[in-house]
Amino acid sequence: MISSNGYISFDITDDGTMFEGPIPDGLGTANIMPLWEALDTTVVCKKVVGTKTIIQWTGAEIFFGAPAQFQAILDTADSSIEYVYGPNNQSDGTDLGAIGGVQNPAGDQATETGDGNVAPFAAPNSSVKLTHP
Repeated sequence: MISSNGYISFDITDDGTMFEGPIPDGLGTANIMPLWEALDTTVVCKKVVGTKTIIQWTGAEIFFGAPAQFQAILDTADSSIEYVYGPNNQSDGTDLGAIGGVQNPAGDQATETGDGNVAPFAAPNSSVKLTHP
């Protein structure tokens, strides 16, 4: 399930209304999170190019209205996930403590790429790439 709130879940019962929180969460519901936060008027697009699946979110923060523009690029060629934050992204991850990262399906292991409670992490024109060992 691709949520308009900036995450991808592999739990088919996830309705996309979950609120961001620390990871690992022990639930395993939100597994890929480029910028998991409350978003509004979000358009989500998906495109496959070769070995890459590109999922793009364009919208705004629900509370402060800052523009959100980011992608998750899943590449089966090297088992990587890349988060790309577009030039118009002003949603830096601090709206209600947004989270960035990945967690395993059980929700007991995670890699955090950002925690809006600690510091902004989704700067415009930036990216982070996660690879599997």
